[in-house]
Amino acid sequence: MFAKALRQLMVEVLIDPANTLPAQIKPGEHLVSLSEDLPKGGSWFQSLARLLEKARTGIICVTPENRASPWLLFEAGALIRCDVEVALFPVLLDLPPAAIDGPLGLVQATLIQRDPAAIKRETLQLLTRVTGHVNDVRERKNETPRIQITPPAQETPTSGPAPGPDPWTDFAAAVLKIQSASVVSIFDRFPQLFERKTFQEPFNDCADQRWLDRYAGARIARDEMERHKDGIRAALPPGAQLAYDRLSAAVDSYAMAIGGQLITEREFGRDHDGRLGDKEGRLAVCERRRREIRAAYMRLRDPIPPVFDDARIYEELSDLEERKMRLIHPLEQRLDAARANPSLDPVVHEWQLTRAATSPWIYDRLVFYMHSARADDALTFQNLIDGLEREISLLESRDQPATLVGLYYALEAVETRGADKAETKRFHDLLDRVVARIESWNRPPDATTGADSVDANRKIRRMVERLRGADSRE
Repeated sequence: MFAKALRQLMVEVLIDPANTLPAQIKPGEHLVSLSEDLPKGGSWFQSLARLLEKARTGIICVTPENRASPWLLFEAGALIRCDVEVALFPVLLDLPPAAIDGPLGLVQATLIQRDPAAIKRETLQLLTRVTGHVNDVRERKNETPRIQITPPAQETPTSGPAPGPDPWTDFAAAVLKIQSASVVSIFDRFPQLFERKTFQEPFNDCADQRWLDRYAGARIARDEMERHKDGIRAALPPGAQLAYDRLSAAVDSYAMAIGGQLITEREFGRDHDGRLGDKEGRLAVCERRRREIRAAYMRLRDPIPPVFDDARIYEELSDLEERKMRLIHPLEQRLDAARANPSLDPVVHEWQLTRAATSPWIYDRLVFYMHSARADDALTFQNLIDGLEREISLLESRDQPATLVGLYYALEAVETRGADKAETKRFHDLLDRVVARIESWNRPPDATTGADSVDANRKIRRMVERLRGADSRE
């Protein structure tokens, strides 16, 4: 998808004044070819060779999924060997330069980051280098005229006429829509390893008690994860790497537990409900590990990736205090610094906030709330109250007590920004729902807790009281 989007952009913005093609052909249509368009089969290599005879540059689009592809490396090598005048330009999406080696690792690469302005800027620099090389070759061969680039359109004032179509804007939007790389996109057998009885069925519900099969399944999953470890580390960001390593360690512990507790194929009796009895707790040891694996697998398998990589790290940390020290407090400091000094690069971008507001990952939503509490005009009270309602709906959908962190930061953002008079009734209805949910299923503070310790329940109750009091004073 990335290569196709880049080709479409080049077709739109590259101009060859010598073009004599029919008017319905776009200016750059005859300048760009995609290797995917070549015929497959016995004539593929000959077709590629003929294409390279007239080629002046080769742009290799590298993503986490194809970074180790033999065909990509073959094409890169063919471009380098074919003609000394053919320049190679690697373009990396969601990858650091250290993630590529071989012929591609010897060439300066263009890094594409998921920010609209950066996408346009870096791609314009890439095409400037590409056309510069082509024009130099043309000049040495006495070929004219020079290839030109139509640059991105300048931002128009909001009071002026609506801007026309801009291929650069369309290209940036297409890149942002490309699904981020995941463990599954790199390691395609990953779901098959875990969507099986070995990890899905609770031990007490096991019908055949074939513990050796479970042990073998855990060993297979552990060994396959180990074989893919280097590829995952090279292609995915730190948060996904940490989650993968934690899952791999959990699978290893699971295999060891089955081997130590059940490897003799011991038989368990059944109770009146048909569930296996476990007086010695042997099944419980393995079951705890199975549940940990299931939860870790679901986090990695989530079809909606987080907006911020730290969202995965947040889920892997053990408790709220560690999450605050490593992630939340540093983020608050960066946001405060950016607000105090507008000349600094933004901590988060508007397009990220739009996605983070409705993300299923709690850290993404925390970033949205913490930024909202410090924003001046970027977000309205409507955005915040919508977020608050989403947090309450999440809590109301659960039968068991759940974390209140998202709700706390949503309320804190509302308290900091101030309520909108037009939303007073809806806002008070939401506050009533907060109190009702806490009273219905959340456990009260532990009686043994020290006087200076305040839990999330108490903090939220106090915040609700302050918000109601502020409205009554106004």
